[in-house]
Amino acid sequence: MDILILFYNTMWGFPLEFRKEDLPGGCVITTDRNLIAKADAVVFHLPDLPSVMEDEIDKREGQLWVGWSLECEENYSGKMLVTARREKPYKKKACMFISSDMNRSHRQEYLKELMQYTDIDSYGKLYRNCELPVEDRGRDTLLSVIGDYQFVISFENAIGKDYVTEKFFNPLLAGTVPVYLGAPNIREFAPGENCFLDICTFDSPEGVAAFMNQCYDDEALYERFYAWRKRPLLLSFTNKLEQVRSNPLIRLCQKIHELKLGGI
Repeated sequence: MDILILFYNTMWGFPLEFRKEDLPGGCVITTDRNLIAKADAVVFHLPDLPSVMEDEIDKREGQLWVGWSLECEENYSGKMLVTARREKPYKKKACMFISSDMNRSHRQEYLKELMQYTDIDSYGKLYRNCELPVEDRGRDTLLSVIGDYQFVISFENAIGKDYVTEKFFNPLLAGTVPVYLGAPNIREFAPGENCFLDICTFDSPEGVAAFMNQCYDDEALYERFYAWRKRPLLLSFTNKLEQVRSNPLIRLCQKIHELKLGGI
Protein backbone atom coordinates (compact mmCIF):
# COMPACT_ATOMS: atom_id res chain seq x y z
CA MET A 1 0.00 0.00 0.00
CA ASP A 2 1.57 3.29 -1.14
CA ILE A 3 1.59 6.15 1.37
CA LEU A 4 1.78 9.81 0.29
CA ILE A 5 2.77 12.32 2.99
CA LEU A 6 2.49 16.02 2.20
CA PHE A 7 4.40 18.58 4.27
CA TYR A 8 2.14 21.63 3.83
CA ASN A 9 4.92 23.78 5.26
CA THR A 10 8.35 22.91 6.62
CA MET A 11 10.00 24.17 9.81
CA TRP A 12 10.56 27.87 9.20
CA GLY A 13 10.88 27.14 5.48
CA PHE A 14 13.99 24.97 5.77
CA PRO A 15 14.17 21.98 3.41
CA LEU A 16 13.40 18.50 4.69
CA GLU A 17 16.46 16.32 5.22
CA PHE A 18 16.12 12.64 4.43
CA ARG A 19 17.30 10.02 1.97
CA LYS A 20 14.61 8.56 -0.26
CA GLU A 21 16.25 5.15 -0.10
CA ASP A 22 15.73 5.12 3.68
CA LEU A 23 11.96 5.53 3.43
CA PRO A 24 9.80 2.45 3.96
CA GLY A 25 8.71 0.82 0.70
CA GLY A 26 5.84 2.64 -0.97
CA CYS A 27 6.23 5.78 1.16
CA VAL A 28 6.50 9.11 -0.65
CA ILE A 29 7.17 12.51 0.96
CA THR A 30 6.30 15.69 -0.92
CA THR A 31 5.91 19.44 -0.36
CA ASP A 32 3.72 19.91 -3.45
CA ARG A 33 0.44 21.37 -2.11
CA ASN A 34 -1.28 20.50 -5.40
CA LEU A 35 -1.31 16.91 -4.13
CA ILE A 36 -3.18 17.72 -0.93
CA ALA A 37 -6.37 15.95 -2.04
CA LYS A 38 -4.42 12.75 -2.73
CA ALA A 39 -2.25 12.79 0.39
CA ASP A 40 -2.78 10.11 3.01
CA ALA A 41 -1.36 12.47 5.64
CA VAL A 42 -0.73 16.22 5.74
CA VAL A 43 1.91 17.64 8.11
CA PHE A 44 1.62 21.25 9.28
CA HIS A 45 4.44 23.09 11.05
CA LEU A 46 2.27 24.93 13.58
CA PRO A 47 4.37 27.94 14.70
CA ASP A 48 4.51 29.60 11.27
CA LEU A 49 1.37 28.06 9.74
CA PRO A 50 -0.76 31.25 9.93
CA SER A 51 1.77 33.11 7.78
CA VAL A 52 1.77 30.50 5.01
CA MET A 53 -1.83 29.26 5.02
CA GLU A 54 -3.27 30.07 1.59
CA ASP A 55 -6.95 29.11 1.90
CA GLU A 56 -9.33 27.10 3.99
CA ILE A 57 -8.40 23.43 3.71
CA ASP A 58 -10.92 20.62 3.51
CA LYS A 59 -9.87 17.46 5.29
CA ARG A 60 -10.61 14.43 3.16
CA GLU A 61 -12.26 11.52 4.93
CA GLY A 62 -9.58 9.12 6.11
CA GLN A 63 -6.81 11.69 5.70
CA LEU A 64 -4.49 12.16 8.68
CA TRP A 65 -3.48 15.64 9.83
CA VAL A 66 -0.28 15.94 11.86
CA GLY A 67 0.75 18.99 13.87
CA TRP A 68 4.53 19.53 13.90
CA SER A 69 6.27 21.69 16.48
CA LEU A 70 9.18 21.64 18.92
CA GLU A 71 6.89 23.41 21.37
CA CYS A 72 4.31 21.73 23.55
CA GLU A 73 0.95 21.09 21.92
CA GLU A 74 -0.65 23.04 24.79
CA ASN A 75 0.80 26.22 23.29
CA TYR A 76 -1.31 25.71 20.19
CA SER A 77 -4.42 23.93 21.48
CA GLY A 78 -7.59 25.49 20.16
CA LYS A 79 -5.67 27.56 17.64
CA MET A 80 -4.83 25.36 14.69
CA LEU A 81 -4.88 21.58 14.60
CA VAL A 82 -5.12 18.50 16.72
CA THR A 83 -1.62 17.08 16.94
CA ALA A 84 -0.68 13.45 16.36
CA ARG A 85 0.60 12.18 19.03
CA ARG A 86 30.06 16.64 36.06
CA GLU A 87 31.27 15.89 38.84
CA LYS A 88 33.49 18.80 40.01
CA PRO A 89 33.60 21.41 42.76
CA TYR A 90 30.80 23.96 42.64
CA LYS A 91 31.17 27.63 43.49
CA LYS A 92 27.67 28.89 42.80
CA LYS A 93 24.17 27.91 43.84
CA ALA A 94 21.48 28.06 41.14
CA CYS A 95 20.94 29.70 37.78
CA MET A 96 18.45 29.89 34.95
CA PHE A 97 18.26 30.84 31.28
CA ILE A 98 14.64 31.72 30.51
CA SER A 99 13.68 34.32 27.93
CA SER A 100 10.45 33.14 26.29
CA ASP A 101 7.27 34.80 27.52
CA MET A 102 5.28 31.59 27.02
CA ASN A 103 3.89 30.79 30.43
CA ARG A 104 1.24 28.06 30.22
CA SER A 105 3.07 26.24 33.00
CA HIS A 106 2.79 29.36 35.21
CA ARG A 107 6.55 29.15 35.69
CA GLN A 108 6.90 32.92 35.93
CA GLU A 109 4.74 33.17 39.02
CA TYR A 110 6.43 30.15 40.60
CA LEU A 111 9.91 31.51 39.96
CA LYS A 112 9.05 34.96 41.27
CA GLU A 113 8.15 33.39 44.61
CA LEU A 114 11.01 30.89 44.58
CA MET A 115 13.54 33.70 44.14
CA GLN A 116 12.30 35.28 47.36
CA TYR A 117 13.64 32.32 49.34
CA THR A 118 16.84 31.27 47.54
CA ASP A 119 19.48 32.89 45.33
CA ILE A 120 19.09 32.30 41.57
CA ASP A 121 21.31 33.90 38.94
CA SER A 122 19.15 34.69 35.91
CA TYR A 123 20.91 35.13 32.56
CA GLY A 124 17.77 35.20 30.42
CA LYS A 125 15.28 38.00 29.85
CA LEU A 126 13.02 36.76 32.65
CA TYR A 127 14.03 38.35 35.97
CA ARG A 128 17.52 39.01 34.58
CA ASN A 129 20.04 39.84 37.28
CA CYS A 130 23.31 38.53 35.76
CA GLU A 131 25.43 39.02 32.67
CA LEU A 132 27.31 36.24 30.91
CA PRO A 133 30.96 36.13 32.02
CA VAL A 134 32.08 35.25 28.47
CA GLU A 135 31.03 35.91 24.90
CA ASP A 136 27.78 34.17 24.05
CA ARG A 137 28.51 31.33 21.62
CA GLY A 138 25.19 29.60 21.99
CA ARG A 139 24.81 26.16 23.49
CA ASP A 140 28.52 25.71 24.26
CA THR A 141 28.45 28.85 26.39
CA LEU A 142 25.26 27.76 28.12
CA LEU A 143 26.69 24.35 29.04
CA SER A 144 29.89 25.94 30.29
CA VAL A 145 28.06 28.45 32.49
CA ILE A 146 25.46 26.11 34.00
CA GLY A 147 28.18 23.58 34.77
CA ASP A 148 29.47 25.96 37.45
CA TYR A 149 26.22 25.73 39.40
CA GLN A 150 24.77 23.14 41.75
CA PHE A 151 21.25 23.55 40.39
CA VAL A 152 19.76 24.77 37.12
CA ILE A 153 16.15 25.91 36.88
CA SER A 154 14.60 23.71 34.18
CA PHE A 155 11.02 24.90 33.87
CA GLU A 156 9.13 24.11 30.67
CA ASN A 157 6.88 26.81 29.21
CA ALA A 158 3.94 24.39 29.16
CA ILE A 159 3.00 21.18 30.89
CA GLY A 160 2.12 18.22 28.70
CA LYS A 161 2.79 14.51 28.59
CA ASP A 162 6.04 13.71 26.73
CA TYR A 163 6.87 17.42 26.33
CA VAL A 164 10.47 17.28 27.57
CA THR A 165 12.98 19.70 26.07
CA GLU A 166 16.66 20.52 26.28
CA LYS A 167 15.92 22.39 29.52
CA PHE A 168 15.93 19.01 31.25
CA PHE A 169 18.83 17.36 29.41
CA ASN A 170 21.33 20.24 29.17
CA PRO A 171 22.02 20.37 32.94
CA LEU A 172 22.55 16.59 33.01
CA LEU A 173 25.02 16.88 30.13
CA ALA A 174 26.82 19.74 31.90
CA GLY A 175 27.17 17.65 35.06
CA THR A 176 24.73 19.49 37.27
CA VAL A 177 21.17 19.02 38.59
CA PRO A 178 17.97 20.26 36.92
CA VAL A 179 15.20 21.65 39.10
CA TYR A 180 12.29 20.52 36.97
CA LEU A 181 8.76 21.65 36.23
CA GLY A 182 7.03 20.16 33.22
CA ALA A 183 5.98 16.82 31.82
CA PRO A 184 4.05 14.72 34.37
CA ASN A 185 5.83 11.61 33.00
CA ILE A 186 9.32 13.12 33.24
CA ARG A 187 10.67 10.04 35.04
CA GLU A 188 10.24 8.09 31.80
CA PHE A 189 12.88 10.39 30.28
CA ALA A 190 15.33 10.35 33.20
CA PRO A 191 18.63 8.52 32.59
CA GLY A 192 18.92 7.53 36.25
CA GLU A 193 17.14 7.48 39.57
CA ASN A 194 17.24 10.73 41.56
CA CYS A 195 19.04 12.66 38.84
CA PHE A 196 16.87 15.78 39.15
CA LEU A 197 14.90 17.80 41.67
CA ASP A 198 11.18 17.40 40.96
CA ILE A 199 9.31 20.41 42.33
CA CYS A 200 6.05 18.45 42.15
CA THR A 201 7.17 16.56 45.25
CA PHE A 202 7.04 19.77 47.29
CA ASP A 203 4.06 21.70 48.57
CA SER A 204 5.31 25.16 47.68
CA PRO A 205 8.15 27.24 46.18
CA GLU A 206 9.25 27.97 49.73
CA GLY A 207 9.63 24.22 50.36
CA VAL A 208 11.71 23.79 47.20
CA ALA A 209 13.94 26.72 48.20
CA ALA A 210 14.39 25.32 51.70
CA PHE A 211 15.57 21.99 50.30
CA MET A 212 17.94 23.68 47.83
CA ASN A 213 19.39 25.78 50.66
CA GLN A 214 19.83 22.64 52.75
CA CYS A 215 21.76 21.02 49.90
CA TYR A 216 24.19 23.94 49.84
CA ASP A 217 25.07 23.24 53.45
CA ASP A 218 24.88 19.42 53.36
CA GLU A 219 27.33 17.95 50.85
CA ALA A 220 26.14 14.38 51.44
CA LEU A 221 22.53 15.35 50.72
CA TYR A 222 23.47 17.05 47.48
CA GLU A 223 25.74 14.19 46.34
CA ARG A 224 22.74 11.87 46.27
CA PHE A 225 21.87 13.51 42.96
CA TYR A 226 25.07 12.04 41.49
CA ALA A 227 24.82 8.39 42.52
CA TRP A 228 23.05 7.52 39.27
CA ARG A 229 26.13 8.44 37.23
CA LYS A 230 27.96 5.40 38.64
CA ARG A 231 25.18 2.99 37.69
CA PRO A 232 23.81 1.65 34.39
CA LEU A 233 21.33 3.89 32.61
CA LEU A 234 17.68 3.12 33.24
CA LEU A 235 16.12 0.72 30.73
CA SER A 236 13.23 3.14 30.11
CA PHE A 237 15.78 5.75 29.03
CA THR A 238 17.85 3.48 26.79
CA ASN A 239 14.67 2.22 25.12
CA LYS A 240 13.74 5.79 24.20
CA LEU A 241 17.22 6.35 22.81
CA GLU A 242 16.76 3.35 20.53
CA GLN A 243 13.45 4.72 19.30
CA VAL A 244 14.98 7.99 18.12
CA ARG A 245 18.07 6.65 16.41
CA SER A 246 16.42 6.75 12.99
CA ASN A 247 15.47 9.92 11.09
CA PRO A 248 12.19 11.36 12.48
CA LEU A 249 10.74 11.55 8.97
CA ILE A 250 11.34 7.83 8.58
CA ARG A 251 9.60 7.18 11.87
CA LEU A 252 6.70 9.35 10.72
CA CYS A 253 6.32 7.26 7.56
CA GLN A 254 6.36 4.07 9.58
CA LYS A 255 3.75 5.37 12.02
CA ILE A 256 1.38 6.59 9.31
CA HIS A 257 1.79 3.29 7.47
CA GLU A 258 0.80 1.44 10.64
CA LEU A 259 -2.23 3.67 11.14
CA LYS A 260 -3.41 3.24 7.55
CA LEU A 261 -3.06 -0.53 7.77
CA GLY A 262 -5.08 -0.41 10.95
CA GLY A 263 -7.89 1.41 9.17
CA ILE A 264 -7.50 4.70 11.02
